[in-house]
Amino acid sequence: MADCDSTEGTADALAAQRKARAAYMREYRKRNAEKYKVIDKEKAARQRAKDPEKFLAAVNDRTKRYRERKLAAETPEERERRLEGNRRRNAKYAAKPEVKAMKEAKRLARVAADPEKYKAKSRESAAKWRERHPDKALNIIHRRRCIVESGDVPAAEWAATLALYGHRCAYCRKGEVKLTIDHVLPLSKGGTHTPDNVVPACGSCNSAKGDRLWPRPEPYVADAATT
Repeated sequence: MADCDSTEGTADALAAQRKARAAYMREYRKRNAEKYKVIDKEKAARQRAKDPEKFLAAVNDRTKRYRERKLAAETPEERERRLEGNRRRNAKYAAKPEVKAMKEAKRLARVAADPEKYKAKSRESAAKWRERHPDKALNIIHRRRCIVESGDVPAAEWAATLALYGHRCAYCRKGEVKLTIDHVLPLSKGGTHTPDNVVPACGSCNSAKGDRLWPRPEPYVADAATT
C-alpha cells in the first residue's frame, strides 16, 4: 500500500512539474516573442523543405483544430458579427472591377471547355430556382411578355438583321446553328423589343449572356472572318 501511495505521489509530482515547466515556457516565449518568431520561422522552413506534404497536412490540421475550438466557444452574437464581417469583406472584394473581370474570364473558360455540361447545369439551376420561387418566375414571364408586346420586330427587319450578321451568331460567329433573338440591352434593364436592340445569338451565347451587359457585336464581315 505504501508503495502504491509512493508511486501515485511520484506521478502527481511529475505531472505538476510538467505543468509548471509548460507554464514557464509559455511565459518565456511571450517575453522573447521576437526571438522565437525567428526560431519558429526557421524551423518551419526546415520542415517544409524536408517533407512539404507532411508539413502542409500538419498546418491544415492545426488550423482546423484552432477554428473548431474558436467556433465552439463563440456566442450567437459573436457568430453573427463574424458572418456579417465576412459578408462585407466578400462583397467589397467581389465589387472590384479586376475581380469581376477575372471571374467572368474563368466562367467563359469553363463554358468553352465543356459547353454541354454548362448548358445542363444552367438548365438544372434555372429549374430549381423556378421550383423555389414559382411566383417570381411567373412575374418574370408576364413582365417579359408585356415588354415584348409593347415593341415590335417585323419579319423584314429581323431578316435584315440576320443578313447583317451573315446568318451567324453575333457573339461567337458560329453558322448553321439555331439562332434566337437576343436583346443587346436586356429587357430586365430597360431594353426594348425593337430592331435596333436585337441581334441573332445561338442558344449557348444567349444563355451565357443572360441579363449581362455585353458590348454590341460588330456586323459580320466574310473577308475578315476568313483571314
